[in-house]
Amino acid sequence: MEHISKTFLTLPRSPGVYLFKDSAGVILYVGKAKNLANRVRQYFTSDGAIGGKTRRLVPQIRAIEVVQTDTEFDALIQEAKLIHAYQPKYNAIAKDDKSPLYMVVTRGERLPRIFF
Repeated sequence: MEHISKTFLTLPRSPGVYLFKDSAGVILYVGKAKNLANRVRQYFTSDGAIGGKTRRLVPQIRAIEVVQTDTEFDALIQEAKLIHAYQPKYNAIAKDDKSPLYMVVTRGERLPRIFF
């Protein structure tokens, strides 16, 4: 855990993708974030609000890799590509081509908004 704690100091506050790896370097989970530093730290808080999957995942994490992206949309696309390529054990959705990504663009507004 000490090695992981040192990783927290270097995490960027930008959008991107994070990969959690086990002791053999196998990718366990791929996720995306608007703010990589905040999102990755959330996994290691002890507030009791984490689910069963996360409770099983966290003790196995030995390394964290991050890939910064320019936008949250870029992170979404990169996340989907990495999940499809590596088939991580803890990513249940988007492992195959049968799980489509959805994007909603609002209409009737001066400046349309995009949601994923």
